[in-house]
Amino acid sequence: MMTPKQIIEHRARLYAEGNGGGIYDLYAENSELKRFFPDIESFCGRFAEMTAESTHAGLNIVKEKQKGKFAEVSFIEYFSKDGKILSFFSKSRLVFEDGRWRILREEREVSIK
Repeated sequence: MMTPKQIIEHRARLYAEGNGGGIYDLYAENSELKRFFPDIESFCGRFAEMTAESTHAGLNIVKEKQKGKFAEVSFIEYFSKDGKILSFFSKSRLVFEDGRWRILREEREVSIK
């Protein structure tokens, strides 16, 4: 079983591979992402559009907190677009359900300069 930190690292690898379906599976059934994209096909279509002009360029886990069936992972994520590196401070909240950690909610702040 992956820890919350490992889930975020795995999501980054899936992003780099262009595996939208794998990313979709990491989210909880009642997550914001699955409320917005109720099926895997709609998410994968949008994911392909979003990632067409950028590549994942790295991840730095800042902090992981766990309390019972809930966890929060803070991290900086890097993307390459148009020859520039963009960095975003992010927080993912996870819930332990069906025997594994799944992403429930995410927050991204503006690019860090």
